[in-house]
Amino acid sequence: MLRTSLMLFLLLIGAFCPVRAQETARFESIDSLIASVYSVISGPAGERDWGLFQSLFHKDATMGAVVSHPGKPSVFKKFTPADYIRMNAPFFSKSAFYEKELGRKQEVFGNIAHVFSSYECIPGDGEKERGVNSIQLIREGGRWYVFSLIWQEETKEFSLEPHLRQNSRE
Repeated sequence: MLRTSLMLFLLLIGAFCPVRAQETARFESIDSLIASVYSVISGPAGERDWGLFQSLFHKDATMGAVVSHPGKPSVFKKFTPADYIRMNAPFFSKSAFYEKELGRKQEVFGNIAHVFSSYECIPGDGEKERGVNSIQLIREGGRWYVFSLIWQEETKEFSLEPHLRQNSRE
């Protein structure tokens, strides 16, 4: 009886969790996860799929940006994926934004990975920006999650060219 009840419970959970199974299959590879990181925030002005965005990140994930201003020391700003949505949803709803990966250096050990991904983006003002996303990943429950994502834009002090020559994806 206990075994039958357990089997029924597991079947019911499976019936009500098809999205979770699709997520697991979709993010079994690092390539599919990284492609989704870029695509979910890219697009014309309008709403983004914030549910998909949040599904890319581990429940304990953090994000951050190294912000540089000429003549001032760089500052690190840390936030959560939920903070990112709150801070950026108004911009995305009114402005087009496109970001694409230019090159990548990737290392994997068991269930952890680090991806150094160079990018180019075109924000609402249309002026291209480039930089590097440093992404730590963890594989849990049969799929990859972003555990940490930190980026820094290219500046006169930090050129992207050496990184691109070493890590081109084209």
